[in-house]
Amino acid sequence: MKKSHNYKTSKDYELLFELMQTQRIVCFLDYEIGNSEIRDVCKTICTGYSYELGVRGMGYFSVHTKEFFIECCKAYNVEFIEPNLEIKE
Repeated sequence: MKKSHNYKTSKDYELLFELMQTQRIVCFLDYEIGNSEIRDVCKTICTGYSYELGVRGMGYFSVHTKEFFIECCKAYNVEFIEPNLEIKE
């Protein structure tokens, strides 16, 4: 699959799981519609009882454990943009 962006991304799913506890993180993932594979942008959602990736009313997955979250990230080839935690004045 051809990438549709030039962003520096990460596949550190342990870090993604940690970051999503306090903020929404921009992600990219692969999914299929019919015979076509599509790369889409999405965001993390942590509800307190589930860990999700979705966007625009589309939920790609919703799980209840860190281990299953990481497995789903691998299955969807998730990449994310690490937030810049440096505060500029």
